[in-house]
Amino acid sequence: MTGVQTCALPILSHRNYLHNAFAAAAIVKVEEGWKSLIMLPLDHSFAHTVGIYIFLFRCLAMYFPDSQGGPLAALRNLPSNLKEVNPDFLLTVPALSGNFMKKMIQGVAAKGKFINGIFERGVRAGIARAGNGFERPPFPVRVRNFFSWAVANVLVFPSLRRFFGKDIKFCIGGGALLEIRQQEFFNAIGVPVYQGYGLTENAPIICANSRERHKFGTSGVIIPGLDVRIMKDETAGCAVGEAGQIVTRGDSVMKGYYKNAEATAAAVVDGWLWSGDLGYVDADGFLVVTGREKALLIAADGEKYSPETIEEAVINTSKFIDQIMVYNEQCKFTSALVTVNAGELSAAAKAAGITGSSDGDMDRVIDLLRDDLAAFKDTGSGGAIPAQWRPASFAVIPEAFGEEHGLVNSTMKLVRHRVRDFYRSRIGEIYAGPAADPHLPGNRDALRRVLE
Repeated sequence: MTGVQTCALPILSHRNYLHNAFAAAAIVKVEEGWKSLIMLPLDHSFAHTVGIYIFLFRCLAMYFPDSQGGPLAALRNLPSNLKEVNPDFLLTVPALSGNFMKKMIQGVAAKGKFINGIFERGVRAGIARAGNGFERPPFPVRVRNFFSWAVANVLVFPSLRRFFGKDIKFCIGGGALLEIRQQEFFNAIGVPVYQGYGLTENAPIICANSRERHKFGTSGVIIPGLDVRIMKDETAGCAVGEAGQIVTRGDSVMKGYYKNAEATAAAVVDGWLWSGDLGYVDADGFLVVTGREKALLIAADGEKYSPETIEEAVINTSKFIDQIMVYNEQCKFTSALVTVNAGELSAAAKAAGITGSSDGDMDRVIDLLRDDLAAFKDTGSGGAIPAQWRPASFAVIPEAFGEEHGLVNSTMKLVRHRVRDFYRSRIGEIYAGPAADPHLPGNRDALRRVLE
């Protein structure tokens, strides 16, 4: 079963939208009169269904960023627009919320060791007190961590929450995998980001976490009226906790692909939509999405692994890396393409006494990047990633992956095959040598451009 054909255009009916909007609103409770700043483009099904139909259905006030001057201007205007609107909740995607988290961490660190110590202890304590969000930790654990969390909640967290306005209650994340560290971080500071999951072909919402019922590391509970199966193949289903392809049936499922009977027949069989996404349902009824079947990394021995898990772990721990695409197509080791934060990397290079641009100087900068990229291994979720899937080398890309070349979509999610094809020569350089070594001529040249 091939699953969803992403190059085809889904036909969504009024019934599809109505069913999905009503069912999703039954999971995520919002109240009449609430406000939201719709930060995501409305050509994306997540913002389209939730940001228009559910808002209309629930009588919510919708606001849009000041985008005069284009998309970059809209991003620059977000902080002031959020303060003007004071939203009750927000729709976000991992790339956006991850950027918020990184800026918050860097901003607090700039205030000095004393404040940063309160902040870091408070975040750790908040994570410990919350557990996985579904099962409360034992009472002694909550008591033991109360003081550190309470001090940070008085002295530091309120200023972070004010970034979203004074009325914020929670955010809903979708569009891509939201790494558990983001979920835990935002919950600890008092602005939870609840992960959901869906497909345009499903109009789009399949499941979601909410204030009333959530578990970190999952995509939430299935919306009412939608049947979901986890399938090993066309005939055999998976047991609870066993991963397979996610298959759905219900009034949210599309009519088919526009003028593409072949793609429709491959994706929708007897009313069941084969998503092409992999996951499992746990013992508590939460759906866990593990990756996209066609996007999986494949090692030389044929073993497979989801790249999103690694990428989110890196982005959420790295000081210097802005974007990353992990790569392995039956190669001798796993690698990555990365774009960097020039300001942070330049400051770190100067602090390390690197002021020149010789090959030796650039190799020292590469060492800084290598250590920064590997920092995720020391986190809880990152430490669980097997060694063979951790990037052993990388190629530095001097410019951001952008929409102008079709390398990301409208929600800043990587279009993997296009990134791979666009930078095929840089990938080739990574694997040209006998062993993994990021000290490559292409990396030295790219870093000279970045740091000039």
